[in-house]
Amino acid sequence: MQRRSNLAHLILASVVVLRLTPLNVDAQAQIVFASNRDGNWEIYLMDADGGKPKNLTKNRHDDRDPSWSPDGKGIAFTSGSNWNIPGGNEDIYVMDANGQNRQRLAENRQNDWYPSWSPAGEQIVFMSNRDGDFDIYVMDADGGNPQNLTNNNRQNDISPAWFNSPFSVSPTGKKFTMWGWLKQVD
Repeated sequence: MQRRSNLAHLILASVVVLRLTPLNVDAQAQIVFASNRDGNWEIYLMDADGGKPKNLTKNRHDDRDPSWSPDGKGIAFTSGSNWNIPGGNEDIYVMDANGQNRQRLAENRQNDWYPSWSPAGEQIVFMSNRDGDFDIYVMDADGGNPQNLTNNNRQNDISPAWFNSPFSVSPTGKKFTMWGWLKQVD
């Protein structure tokens, strides 16, 4: 028992030190976000200090819910670009981090929102009402093999997000990150 306790204290102390240690922000670090500053929702990119905001999507349709790919080369997002057709809806898209090569991944008659990349970048989890209520789905990063994970017909399941391992690194591989809480299990 003493050995487990010492290990737990070591991990806790490491977390506290890492949490309190300020990280130097890489000059190349960027933040992706959605804004309606131009009259409709668009995906923007800016430097970590808030400088150089750039509209990546530049269209008349609402684009929201951006999510970085783990390698930092792509962005998944929700777009309402199908609203201009009868029965149009919001779908999941991906694009390069510079806004180029936009591709629709999930196409159906219902809405898909809140994409989140898996830690390895091989899958994207998202929320959809394609089965009549809001459920959590997962699909391959190319849009193939969509699967309903929650299939809950009585309640809504929303806003999925992947959990990165406690010792993951940023897309540039230069910053140590820690997410979540530690809990000792006996």
